[in-house]
Amino acid sequence: MKNTGKRFGWGLFSLMSLLVLVGPLVLACTQAAPKAVVQVAQPAADAPAPAPVTGWETEAARKVGIKLLQTFDDSGAPAWDAQKHPMMFITSNGPGYGGLPSAKVRLPGLTIIDATTKEVVASQWYDLKYKIADEGAASASEPHSLGVSSDGKWIYLPAVDPGAPATDRGRLLVINAKTLKLHQVIGTQTLPHHSKILTPGGKNYMLVYDFGGSGIYILDVDNDNKVVAVITDQDVGGRRYLAFPDPKHETIWATVRPQSGVEADGWVSIISTRDWKVKKSITVGESPIWVTFTADGKYAFVDNGHDDTYTKIDAVKQQAIGGARSGGHGPYGMALTWDEKELWFINKGEGSHNRGKTVSYVDPVAMGRPKDEFFTGGIRGDHIYLHPDPKVNEFWLTMNSSFEVVVFDPVKKEVKTRIPMPDGGSTHSGAFVQYTVSGSEWKGEVLYDHGGAHGATLAKRAELAAAAQKK
Repeated sequence: MKNTGKRFGWGLFSLMSLLVLVGPLVLACTQAAPKAVVQVAQPAADAPAPAPVTGWETEAARKVGIKLLQTFDDSGAPAWDAQKHPMMFITSNGPGYGGLPSAKVRLPGLTIIDATTKEVVASQWYDLKYKIADEGAASASEPHSLGVSSDGKWIYLPAVDPGAPATDRGRLLVINAKTLKLHQVIGTQTLPHHSKILTPGGKNYMLVYDFGGSGIYILDVDNDNKVVAVITDQDVGGRRYLAFPDPKHETIWATVRPQSGVEADGWVSIISTRDWKVKKSITVGESPIWVTFTADGKYAFVDNGHDDTYTKIDAVKQQAIGGARSGGHGPYGMALTWDEKELWFINKGEGSHNRGKTVSYVDPVAMGRPKDEFFTGGIRGDHIYLHPDPKVNEFWLTMNSSFEVVVFDPVKKEVKTRIPMPDGGSTHSGAFVQYTVSGSEWKGEVLYDHGGAHGATLAKRAELAAAAQKK
């Protein structure tokens, strides 16, 4: 569905935006926690000889050049108090990119925020002794995501070795969530993009994908993060971008764009988690990005970043129903409200200026014209997360170039507060995780991440959405 409608008056809107005050005061409680930098040995820049397939390196890993480069002793005392802070938002904290770098942060890292008090609890950066000679090299190590395993034990943080060969410089840091110490460094072809939980049949997997490079790869968390399966661009027939599990984790929906130089709409490829094969592809709009689902799994929504539209799909029949305007420019992340009567977009300016500052929303049932658009005061927002507590009822927006999390009230349609990142680092994404502590044992559950709502949060949203439909 090519966009043939007229663009909104973005120049006028941007001018008016400059006159808007930037929301409420920043919370005093969000002052940076003391920084701790982990010093570790540098992995060899040259790719090591392939390990036997009977070792860590599986046949799937070898197919796309994924290797285990280093392992570490990650034992030790807890780096933060999960009993005092049981629900956390764990997010990336990096050097920034795209001409808007952090003034201070040069390394990939993470920040842990209490999801209730919005207090910054801990921050950690990781120095692998790579050669970061200039701003360009630092920006290359900007973590565009942070994932947490479904049990809350492990954090997955992307990075690169700028001095390594171009097709062997991706690094995925696996970090102990309790001690915040490195556990593994996994090598990939290029910078890993996003990671999120994948739990088909109760398995504890991570769904990860590179910017190009090693494609989509599935890590078995309970088996030393060995690669279970890979899905390449050849498998989906185009330039694969992002990927998302359906609510039951029976399929993965990958957004795909045509090969460079080909002018055509993109599509979503639906991949079975039983055999990792593409079962169907559905044409959507220009440069599809994000996929989100109703809690019952009946409908999927795909936003098309370069034509400012979204496509609604009957996920059961696997057929596109129709499309409409998103209400914003270059939409990236999406999220449904608890009652699923509103679908919200965070407008990054994808494929354009890439410095978006707004959120917008539509009626996902009636579709039709967008409802409204709101200025956030942040810069280059790209991911939007629904807070797991319906009583709180707020969206958390990661703003990677104003170096903050913006908390937005979807009822009052206004910014509630702002959480600045420690040391002015770039927050690119994250996950809400609930922890319970018994003695020295921690048990965690991811409630919301890149893949949307999970577990108790998904069940509650299904309940509230079903009740809203009856009214």
